[in-house]
Amino acid sequence: MKTVSVLVPVYNVENYIERCIRSIFTQTYDDLEIIIVDDCSPDNSILIVKRILDEFPKRQEHTKIVHHEHNKGLAATRNTGLDYATGDYVMFVDSDDWLETNTIEECMNIVQHYNSDIVVFNSIHVFNNFKKVSPFYSYSTKEEYIYNIISRKCPVNVWGKLYKRKIFDNSNSRFIPGLNNGEDYVTLPRIVYFADSVYFLNKNLYYYNKINEFSFGLNYKIEYAYQVIRAVDILNDFFYNLDDGKYNEAIDVAKLMIKSGLIQRAYTNSKFTDKRTEFILLYQDVELQRAIPLFDKVVLYYCKKKQYRILNIICKLRFKLSQFIKGNI
Repeated sequence: MKTVSVLVPVYNVENYIERCIRSIFTQTYDDLEIIIVDDCSPDNSILIVKRILDEFPKRQEHTKIVHHEHNKGLAATRNTGLDYATGDYVMFVDSDDWLETNTIEECMNIVQHYNSDIVVFNSIHVFNNFKKVSPFYSYSTKEEYIYNIISRKCPVNVWGKLYKRKIFDNSNSRFIPGLNNGEDYVTLPRIVYFADSVYFLNKNLYYYNKINEFSFGLNYKIEYAYQVIRAVDILNDFFYNLDDGKYNEAIDVAKLMIKSGLIQRAYTNSKFTDKRTEFILLYQDVELQRAIPLFDKVVLYYCKKKQYRILNIICKLRFKLSQFIKGNI
């Protein structure tokens, strides 16, 4: 039986980590190595992990708790998990999320039948007042999948997948320390590039917590804007003109979508107000692509026409609508 290393980064999740850890310890697949990386969490998260571990003596021998000497951020924490992993396959589980009890067994059944390097499965997003099943995406080739990751037409998270560990032996498939917004986006397409095969499993096996206010994805800071620009630039350096330029359009789409997203944030978040001009001038040499979503086209159109009053109105209306849908207003 092949071993699966489950990698869990921990920081400020004492209200959520119990459900996460229990969902891992109760997996129906037995041959697990569980690596919990404490990124100097200031709360009781690790104490909770140890308390739960006491209830599962069969898991104790195969569970490692690794402590950072100082806070390094999510990207470096994921790399630490990889450094300690010895399993044939690895799975990333964020510490405020959780798994179905048969998640790993389902994935390993696919591995047994198809010898896949990566198994991609579906997720359920959990909000304050409701749950939403993520649309399922499946692609016939690895190249098509990479194209859609880069152009952000499918989920770009590293969770929700099982990976053959040997893929991470290549330094270009590792996470970039210090890049803690866009860290999954800049890493996933490079991981897929070094894989031989990908299988898409249409089953809802991962619960993504959209409630945790301390989650990296929800507590957005100004420096994260520059990190996501850096992420696109790194992908540009790696993929542009690679394999006869088959990913060039995807890179251009990514640049425009990032630009649109940052402009929208600059018009809806007071912390970004003084960045409006800077974001408007971003990637001016990139031509408008038909492949980008309609609303992003509208934002970029009014941006190009310098109709900033209209731009302000549509960005704020879109933001209020999204907050209403999420149940935050």
